Amino acid sequence: MFLEDYKKIVESKLSPERFEHCLNVSKESKKLAQKYNCDFEKAQIAGLLHDITKEMPREEQKQLIEKHGIILTEVQQKSFKLWHAISGYVFVKTQLNIKDKDILNAIRYHTSGRRNMSKFEKIIFVSDFISEDRKYKSVEKIRRVAYNSLDDAVIRGIEYTTKSLIKKRSAVDPNSIEAYNDILFKNEAETIDD
Repeated sequence: MFLEDYKKIVESKLSPERFEHCLNVSKESKKLAQKYNCDFEKAQIAGLLHDITKEMPREEQKQLIEKHGIILTEVQQKSFKLWHAISGYVFVKTQLNIKDKDILNAIRYHTSGRRNMSKFEKIIFVSDFISEDRKYKSVEKIRRVAYNSLDDAVIRGIEYTTKSLIKKRSAVDPNSIEAYNDILFKNEAETIDD
Protein backbone atom coordinates (compact mmCIF):
# COMPACT_ATOMS: atom_id res chain seq x y z
CA MET A 1 0.00 0.00 0.00
CA PHE A 2 0.98 3.57 -0.56
CA LEU A 3 0.47 6.74 1.46
CA GLU A 4 -2.62 7.66 -0.57
CA ASP A 5 -4.21 4.27 0.21
CA TYR A 6 -3.57 4.75 3.91
CA LYS A 7 -5.04 8.26 3.75
CA LYS A 8 -8.35 6.84 2.50
CA ILE A 9 -8.44 4.26 5.28
CA VAL A 10 -7.63 6.81 7.99
CA GLU A 11 -10.18 9.27 6.62
CA SER A 12 -12.87 6.58 6.75
CA LYS A 13 -12.15 5.91 10.45
CA LEU A 14 -11.90 9.45 11.83
CA SER A 15 -13.74 12.74 12.08
CA PRO A 16 -12.57 15.49 9.70
CA GLU A 17 -10.74 17.27 12.57
CA ARG A 18 -8.90 14.16 13.71
CA PHE A 19 -8.07 13.24 10.10
CA GLU A 20 -6.65 16.73 9.57
CA HIS A 21 -4.52 16.25 12.69
CA CYS A 22 -3.17 12.97 11.27
CA LEU A 23 -2.31 14.68 7.97
CA ASN A 24 -0.47 17.39 9.92
CA VAL A 25 1.46 14.85 11.99
CA SER A 26 2.39 13.00 8.79
CA LYS A 27 3.68 16.25 7.26
CA GLU A 28 5.65 17.14 10.41
CA SER A 29 7.03 13.59 10.65
CA LYS A 30 8.40 13.88 7.11
CA LYS A 31 10.15 17.18 7.93
CA LEU A 32 11.67 15.89 11.17
CA ALA A 33 12.73 12.61 9.53
CA GLN A 34 14.52 14.56 6.80
CA LYS A 35 16.16 16.78 9.41
CA TYR A 36 17.34 13.79 11.48
CA ASN A 37 18.23 11.50 8.58
CA CYS A 38 15.49 8.89 9.00
CA ASP A 39 13.27 7.22 6.42
CA PHE A 40 10.82 10.03 5.72
CA GLU A 41 8.39 7.88 3.73
CA LYS A 42 7.98 5.51 6.68
CA ALA A 43 7.70 8.51 9.00
CA GLN A 44 4.85 9.91 6.90
CA ILE A 45 3.00 6.59 7.14
CA ALA A 46 3.51 6.29 10.91
CA GLY A 47 2.45 9.90 11.43
CA LEU A 48 -0.66 9.38 9.34
CA LEU A 49 -1.66 6.15 11.11
CA HIS A 50 -0.77 7.10 14.70
CA ASP A 51 -4.37 7.96 15.74
CA ILE A 52 -6.25 5.47 13.53
CA THR A 53 -8.26 4.02 16.45
CA LYS A 54 -8.56 7.25 18.44
CA GLU A 55 -12.31 7.50 17.81
CA MET A 56 -13.03 3.76 17.97
CA PRO A 57 -15.49 3.03 20.81
CA ARG A 58 -13.76 2.22 24.07
CA GLU A 59 -15.19 -1.31 24.29
CA GLU A 60 -13.98 -2.13 20.75
CA GLN A 61 -10.50 -0.89 21.60
CA LYS A 62 -10.46 -3.01 24.74
CA GLN A 63 -11.55 -6.10 22.80
CA LEU A 64 -8.92 -5.50 20.12
CA ILE A 65 -6.19 -5.15 22.74
CA GLU A 66 -7.27 -8.20 24.75
CA LYS A 67 -7.85 -10.37 21.66
CA HIS A 68 -4.19 -9.96 20.79
CA GLY A 69 -2.93 -10.87 24.24
CA ILE A 70 -1.85 -7.45 25.41
CA ILE A 71 -2.32 -7.01 29.14
CA LEU A 72 -2.83 -3.40 30.16
CA THR A 73 -0.99 -2.15 33.21
CA GLU A 74 -3.01 -0.72 36.09
CA VAL A 75 -2.32 2.83 34.89
CA GLN A 76 -3.27 1.96 31.30
CA GLN A 77 -6.51 0.31 32.45
CA LYS A 78 -7.59 3.54 34.14
CA SER A 79 -6.20 5.95 31.51
CA PHE A 80 -8.39 5.51 28.46
CA LYS A 81 -6.42 8.16 26.56
CA LEU A 82 -3.55 5.67 26.37
CA TRP A 83 -5.64 2.94 24.75
CA HIS A 84 -5.69 4.30 21.21
CA ALA A 85 -1.91 4.00 20.91
CA ILE A 86 -2.07 0.33 21.88
CA SER A 87 -5.22 -0.51 19.90
CA GLY A 88 -3.79 1.46 16.96
CA TYR A 89 -0.64 -0.64 17.09
CA VAL A 90 -2.75 -3.83 17.03
CA PHE A 91 -5.03 -2.53 14.25
CA VAL A 92 -2.16 -1.47 12.01
CA LYS A 93 -0.35 -4.77 12.58
CA THR A 94 -3.35 -7.07 12.09
CA GLN A 95 -5.77 -5.18 9.82
CA LEU A 96 -3.32 -3.28 7.63
CA ASN A 97 -0.70 -6.04 7.79
CA ILE A 98 2.16 -3.63 8.54
CA LYS A 99 5.10 -5.55 9.98
CA ASP A 100 7.67 -2.75 10.09
CA LYS A 101 8.87 -2.54 13.71
CA ASP A 102 9.71 1.18 13.46
CA ILE A 103 6.18 2.07 12.38
CA LEU A 104 4.55 -0.30 14.88
CA ASN A 105 6.58 0.88 17.87
CA ALA A 106 6.19 4.54 16.91
CA ILE A 107 2.40 4.11 16.92
CA ARG A 108 2.33 2.07 20.13
CA TYR A 109 4.43 4.58 22.11
CA HIS A 110 3.46 7.89 20.49
CA THR A 111 1.43 8.91 23.54
CA SER A 112 3.60 7.73 26.41
CA GLY A 113 7.10 7.30 25.07
CA ARG A 114 9.23 4.57 26.60
CA ARG A 115 12.75 3.69 27.70
CA ASN A 116 15.19 3.24 24.78
CA MET A 117 13.04 5.03 22.21
CA SER A 118 14.52 4.87 18.74
CA LYS A 119 15.15 8.07 16.82
CA PHE A 120 12.19 7.11 14.62
CA GLU A 121 9.87 6.75 17.64
CA LYS A 122 11.01 10.13 18.94
CA ILE A 123 10.21 11.73 15.58
CA ILE A 124 6.60 10.49 15.65
CA PHE A 125 6.21 11.36 19.36
CA VAL A 126 7.45 14.92 18.79
CA SER A 127 5.54 15.38 15.51
CA ASP A 128 2.29 14.56 17.29
CA PHE A 129 3.20 17.14 19.89
CA ILE A 130 4.13 19.99 17.53
CA SER A 131 1.93 19.42 14.47
CA GLU A 132 0.54 22.49 12.75
CA ASP A 133 -2.89 22.15 14.41
CA ARG A 134 -1.52 22.20 17.98
CA LYS A 135 -2.25 25.46 19.83
CA TYR A 136 -1.20 24.93 23.47
CA LYS A 137 0.79 27.60 25.31
CA SER A 138 4.39 26.45 24.82
CA VAL A 139 4.02 24.81 21.39
CA GLU A 140 6.10 27.42 19.54
CA LYS A 141 9.00 26.93 21.92
CA ILE A 142 8.86 23.14 21.58
CA ARG A 143 8.68 23.49 17.77
CA ARG A 144 11.93 25.48 17.80
CA VAL A 145 13.58 23.01 20.18
CA ALA A 146 12.53 20.05 17.98
CA TYR A 147 14.71 21.27 15.13
CA ASN A 148 17.73 21.67 17.41
CA SER A 149 17.43 18.57 19.59
CA LEU A 150 14.97 15.73 19.28
CA ASP A 151 15.81 14.56 22.80
CA ASP A 152 15.12 18.00 24.30
CA ALA A 153 11.80 18.12 22.47
CA VAL A 154 10.79 14.71 23.85
CA ILE A 155 11.78 15.81 27.37
CA ARG A 156 9.78 19.04 27.06
CA GLY A 157 6.80 17.13 25.69
CA ILE A 158 6.86 14.70 28.59
CA GLU A 159 7.26 17.57 31.07
CA TYR A 160 4.27 19.38 29.58
CA THR A 161 2.07 16.28 29.58
CA THR A 162 3.12 15.21 33.08
CA LYS A 163 2.41 18.65 34.54
CA SER A 164 -1.03 18.65 32.87
CA LEU A 165 -1.83 15.20 34.24
CA ILE A 166 -0.66 16.11 37.73
CA LYS A 167 -2.78 19.29 37.69
CA LYS A 168 -5.82 17.12 36.87
CA ARG A 169 -4.76 14.53 39.48
CA SER A 170 -4.54 11.91 36.74
CA ALA A 171 -2.14 8.99 36.66
CA VAL A 172 1.16 9.33 34.79
CA ASP A 173 2.17 6.36 32.66
CA PRO A 174 5.42 4.87 34.04
CA ASN A 175 6.58 4.55 30.41
CA SER A 176 6.68 8.37 30.23
CA ILE A 177 8.79 8.62 33.39
CA GLU A 178 11.13 5.92 32.09
CA ALA A 179 11.46 7.69 28.73
CA TYR A 180 12.19 10.99 30.49
CA ASN A 181 14.82 9.49 32.81
CA ASP A 182 16.39 7.43 30.05
CA ILE A 183 16.93 10.45 27.79
CA LEU A 184 18.04 12.62 30.70
CA PHE A 185 20.61 10.11 31.94
CA LYS A 186 21.96 9.31 28.46
CA ASN A 187 22.42 13.00 27.67
CA GLU A 188 24.04 13.55 31.06
CA ALA A 189 26.49 10.71 30.35
CA GLU A 190 27.29 12.15 26.90
CA THR A 191 27.95 15.54 28.47
CA ILE A 192 30.27 14.05 31.10
CA ASP A 193 32.19 12.02 28.52
CA ASP A 194 32.70 14.99 26.15
